[in-house]
Amino acid sequence: MNAVLEPSFILHRRAYRNSSALLELLTLNHGRVGLVARGALGAKSPRAGQLQPFRPLLCTWTGRGELGTLITVEDDGPVPGPATGQALIAGFYINELCMLLLHRAAPASRVFQAYHCCVKQLAVGAEFEQPLRRFEWAMLQELGVAVSLDIDVDGAPIKPDASYILVAEHGFKQAHGRVGTAFVTGHSLLRFKAGDADLATVRELRWVTRECIDALLDGRPLRSRELAQRRTRAGAPRP
Repeated sequence: MNAVLEPSFILHRRAYRNSSALLELLTLNHGRVGLVARGALGAKSPRAGQLQPFRPLLCTWTGRGELGTLITVEDDGPVPGPATGQALIAGFYINELCMLLLHRAAPASRVFQAYHCCVKQLAVGAEFEQPLRRFEWAMLQELGVAVSLDIDVDGAPIKPDASYILVAEHGFKQAHGRVGTAFVTGHSLLRFKAGDADLATVRELRWVTRECIDALLDGRPLRSRELAQRRTRAGAPRP
């Protein structure tokens, strides 16, 4: 039972019975939580417009096990404007990852903080590739599968002026000779680890985080990725 107002975001909502809703929340201290919001979708309920994705909330609930009952909900700060276009698809993407990769009630405070940062960028229409890569990396760290960014698979320090390839689930190995496009510079790895990566650096690392995430998904498709591919084929910029 949670009797304290808990920072939360709604990952997924669907109608349940007559006027209730089934919710999946990402919370600061309880990880992913499943709740029933009784009467939330009724014509006179103020919660229908409040229980929306990407909106920072404070929630309390009761009950143990797989499904609790929402008791109170309040806004946790200003209501963000609606995300559109590729920002909206990026929001769907981080929600999907939370739903697919986080177990209920497993600690995920690192993911929550990175999620919150990413959502704030999406809401104001700012450049969001950096917080998106940070979110992916926080997910890998939370799940205990993030590889080292400063030590290679042979135990040697990453060299800023060298190029590296990713050895799945083990780390980075120095690349010798031509390796095509699937490599990353040591400089980029070290900057990302230090938290001062610029936009060019995070774009260089996109294939790295994607390969690690795909290994966790184990073949499960992402609807958000399919949407992004359709937009790209239609001529829209890639998220």
